[in-house]
Formats: sequence, C-alpha cells, structure tokens
Amino acid sequence: AMSVGSTFDISNGTFDANGQTTDVTGLTTVSGGTYQASTATQTFNGGLTISGGTFTGSSGTVTTTNLALSSGTLTAPSGTFNVFGTWNKSGGSFTPGANTVTFKATAVGKTITSGGTAFNKVVFNGVGGGWALQDAMSVGSTFDISNGTFDANGQTTDVTGLTTVSGGTYQASTATQTFNGGLTISGGTFAGSTGAVTTTDLTLSSGTLTAPSGTFNVFGTWNKSGGSFTPGANTVTFKATAVGKTITSGGTAFNKVVFNGVGGGWALQDAMSVGSTFDISNGTFDANGQTTDVTGLTTVSGGTYLASTATQSFNGGLAISGGTFTGSSGTVTTTNLALSSGTLTAPSGTFNVSGNWAQSGGTFTPGTNTVTFTAGVGVTQTLDAGGVANSSFNNIMHAVAGTLQVTGHALVVTGTLTNSNGIFNANGQTTTVTGLTTVSGGTYQASTVTQTFNGGLTISGGTFTGSTGAVTTTNLTLSSGTLT
Repeated sequence: AMSVGSTFDISNGTFDANGQTTDVTGLTTVSGGTYQASTATQTFNGGLTISGGTFTGSSGTVTTTNLALSSGTLTAPSGTFNVFGTWNKSGGSFTPGANTVTFKATAVGKTITSGGTAFNKVVFNGVGGGWALQDAMSVGSTFDISNGTFDANGQTTDVTGLTTVSGGTYQASTATQTFNGGLTISGGTFAGSTGAVTTTDLTLSSGTLTAPSGTFNVFGTWNKSGGSFTPGANTVTFKATAVGKTITSGGTAFNKVVFNGVGGGWALQDAMSVGSTFDISNGTFDANGQTTDVTGLTTVSGGTYLASTATQSFNGGLAISGGTFTGSSGTVTTTNLALSSGTLTAPSGTFNVSGNWAQSGGTFTPGTNTVTFTAGVGVTQTLDAGGVANSSFNNIMHAVAGTLQVTGHALVVTGTLTNSNGIFNANGQTTTVTGLTTVSGGTYQASTVTQTFNGGLTISGGTFTGSTGAVTTTNLTLSSGTLT
C-alpha cells in the first residue's frame, strides 16, 4: 500500500498500483505517462486531474473528490468509481466502458461538465449533495438518484436505459430531458420545468412528480400506483406507435391529454379524470370498462375512441371532426355534440345530451339507441341534423323542463319520439317519425312545415300545438292533455 500526505504527480513513465491500495491526501495529477490503477482501491482525497498521459482503471475502486480531464485519456474502472466533488471534462478522451460513476457529494455547488462524452451508468446518492449540469449529459445505460439534488440547469439530458428517482430531487430543465428507457419515480421528487420531458414508460409508485409546463411526451405506459402527481397546466401527450399500452391514473386527474401516436393503442386500467381538454388524432383510446370524465372539450379529429361499459362524461362537449367515436353499452353524457367529419356510433346504453346537437358532416350511426336531451328549465337546446346523409336518429327522448328546438335542417327519426317534459319546438323544420310519437308531458310546438308521424301520434299528457304547417299521422290517440 502507498500513502501520500501531499500531492502525487506523474508526467512520464508508468506507475502500476499492482494490486495495492494508493491513498493520496493532496491533488493527484497525470500530465503524461500512465497511471495503471489496481484491483485494490485508489483514493484521491485532493482530486484527480488528467492533463495528459493515461489513467487506466482496473477492477478495483477509484474514489476521488474533483475529477478534471483536459487532455490525455481516462479509462473508467470496471469496479466502483466514486466522485465526491465536481466532474469537469474540457478535453481529452473518457472511456466509460461498462462502469457506473457514482456521485457522492454531501454538499451543494458541485458541477458536471461531460464535454461531449457519454457516461455508461450514473448514480447520485450523496446525502445533501447538489450537482448542476454545465453542458448536455448523455447516459448510455441507466440513471439513478436516491439522495441529493440533480439540476439539469438548462441543459439536455438523454438517458438510454431506465431513469430511477428513488429519493432526492431531479430538477428538470428549460431544455429537453429524454428518458428512452423509461422514468420510474419510487421516492423523492421529479420537478418538471419549462423544457420538454420525453419518456417511454412512466411509473410513479411513491414520491412526487410535478409535470413540466413544457411538453410532456409519453411513448409507453403510464402507471401511477402511489405517490403524488401534480399536473399543473400541462398537457400529457401519449405518442406510442404500438398497441398494448396502458394508463393507470391512480386517482389523480390529468390537466390536458393528447393521443397522437400513429398506430398507438392505450387501454385504461382505472377511472380517468381530465381537468381540461382531451384530444385524439391518431391511434386507439380504449376506455376498457372504466369511467372517463373530461371537464373541457373532448375532440376526436382522428384515430378511434372506444367508449366503455362504464360512463363517459364530456362536460365541455364532444366534437368529432375525423376518426371514430364508438359507443358501447355504457352511458355517454355530453353537453354540446358536434359532428363535422368521421363517424359517431351511438352507445347501446344511455346517450344524454344537455347542450346543442350539430351535425354538418360525417356519419351518425344511431343503432337501437335513444338520444335523450336533458337541458333544464330556462335552457334552449338546438338540434341541427345537418341535412346530410347518415344523420337520422333512432329514438329521441326530451324529458326535462328546457326547450329542444329543431334548427337548420329537417329532423328524421326512424324509431320513436317522446316529449315528456319541457318544450319540443319544430321551429319551421319538417319532422318525420317512423315509429310512435308520444307527448306525455310538456309541449310539442308544431311548425309552419309538415310534421309526419308514420307510427301514430299519442297525446297522454301535456300539449300538442299545431301551427300553419300540415300534420300527418296514422293513428291519433288523445287520452289526456291538449291537442290544438
């Protein structure tokens, strides 16, 4: 074993530790020649500076405070490589091999300058440590932080393998943070900034994830089984290009979500809540037997939305401008409904609309469904079937105290039409009903144009008020209420 109370310098020749420990109190400088590290520990308490020559790690541990590489060659040991200070590569050649560089500082103010060379694996585990990037960092394998604070500091970070935050804090940057092997937060904090965060899978089991205010791209599965997710005003964009991805929200709402991965497929594993908007332009979103509740506008401009056996609630409205919305046996509830392109297939379950219905294009497939218009007292809903092919309804129910007003184009109902409350106002539009038309409450205000009831007209309550237009029916039954 060698112990040096002050400095160690090599400028020529070869120093071979030869299986023995070396412990240097002061600065160790390799300005030329070769330092051959050993199967035993090499400890550089005053730092290691390589300004020429070669430092060749072996299977033994290398421990240093600061590491400076300005010229020459540094080959990482296959054993442990501990750095308790700053890493500064301004030149020379660093060969990481299969090594892990472990940053173990216990004080803040440390910096990392990669100098354009990737690490293999990095670990940050110094209690109280703080490291700030000075240039872009690339990691060829995994990135782990369990203690201290890693600050990307306006620099990009690109990790090929899994990034794990099990403790400490990862402070993302104004520049892009890319986690090609996924991001797992099992403790500590990941704090997004204004820069983009891009990952494959996202796993949150403990700790805190604060979304960036910039772009948040997820190319894989989202799995929150614990911890805390703070979405802020962020949009999470799901960009997978393969099927089989899942989303587990873990009881925490998203702010905005976008699905735009060509060929992607996502299936809910639990209820999804979205505090703002929901957009799908590519791929297939499968509610998969789970409820979805969206506060803002839901837009299907492409791809496919597969509704569920559970309720889908679109509190800000549902707009289909391309792609396909396919109802299932569960309830679909929306405020406004706009169909301008693409396909809307009604659920076999309940279909409640509390706002306006406007079809200007696309295809509406009603199946055996009943669309129930549900606006309350003092509210007027408009119904514009658009005058296009594939715009007829199967059954219509108007069952609450508001007004349902036909507008713009003729209304065709191939099943039944029922008004049990409020006002149905034909409003100068023809209405043609194949099945039975029933007025059991409220008022049916006929129009200046023809109302045709091929399945008969039954008034069992409320009021049917004719206008200047023709009324044509098969059977007419009046058991209660008023027929004018």
